[in-house]
Amino acid sequence: MNQVLFEQLLEGNIEYKDVPEDTDIELTDEQRHEMRLWLVGVYGFSYGAAKSYID
Repeated sequence: MNQVLFEQLLEGNIEYKDVPEDTDIELTDEQRHEMRLWLVGVYGFSYGAAKSYID
């Protein structure tokens, strides 16, 4: 996924539903890691739970 778009999603500047349909939404390994950390910080997930949720 484009890093700028990914960061906008994490920051809440854009909603997932507003991402154009033809956008490649495959996350890189680094983006998956960032998303897991975001879930831990925002929702209090354990890292293991966030990992299973993202993977």
